[in-house]
This record gives sequence, C-alpha cells and structure tokens, in this order.
Amino acid sequence: MLILSYSIIINQCDVILYADQMVQSFIITLVYLYLYKDRIVFKTSVNSWNYLLLLTLA
Repeated sequence: MLILSYSIIINQCDVILYADQMVQSFIITLVYLYLYKDRIVFKTSVNSWNYLLLLTLA
C-alpha cells in the first residue's frame, strides 16, 4: 500500500497500469486455483499466493 501511495504521487497514469496488472494477475491466479483446486496440493496453493504477493510487491 505504501508503494502504491508513493507511486500515485509520482505518476497517476503508471499507477492505473500497475493496478490493472495486479487485478489481472489476481484474477488469473483465482481462476487457476479454482480450476485446479482438486489437483493442487495445499502447499502448492500457498506457493501460488506467495508468488502473487511477490508479483504485487515487485
């Protein structure tokens, strides 16, 4: 959130693009987890969420 607020001060247009990418990544991950929830081991799901967190913070 701090990074996002800081970016808004720098360039609002960039933030919109950045937020859009975050939402897309989030939706893709949700769909992925939903489709493969029966086959994915819990540990793998946790890794996917950690990966998503890394993506949003990067």
